[in-house]
Amino acid sequence: MPLYALIFLFFSIANIGLPGTSSFIGEFIILVGVYEVNTFAAAFSAIGIVLGGAYSLYLANRILFGNINLTAITVSPDLNRRELATLFPLFFLVLVIGL
Repeated sequence: MPLYALIFLFFSIANIGLPGTSSFIGEFIILVGVYEVNTFAAAFSAIGIVLGGAYSLYLANRILFGNINLTAITVSPDLNRRELATLFPLFFLVLVIGL
C-alpha cells in the first residue's frame, strides 16, 4: 500500500509541525505568544511538542513498518480513486494553509 503509506506519513509529519504545513503556523504562533507571557510555560509546551512528535513518528513506524501479516497484504488493496479524491483536498489544504 505505497499510496496509503505516503499519505499517512505526510499527515503524520504535518501533525508534528513540519515547516510548510498548517500545524507549523499554529504551533509557532502559540509558542511565541506563550513565551512573551511565561517562559516556563513555553519551555514546558515545547517539551510537549517534542514528545508528541516522537510519538507520531513511533506510531507511523509501527503502523507502516510493524509486523507484516501476509494474509492482510493480499486482502488489503491500495487506495482507490474515491479515497484519493477524498484525501487530495485535505492534502492540498494542509500545504496551502502552511504556505
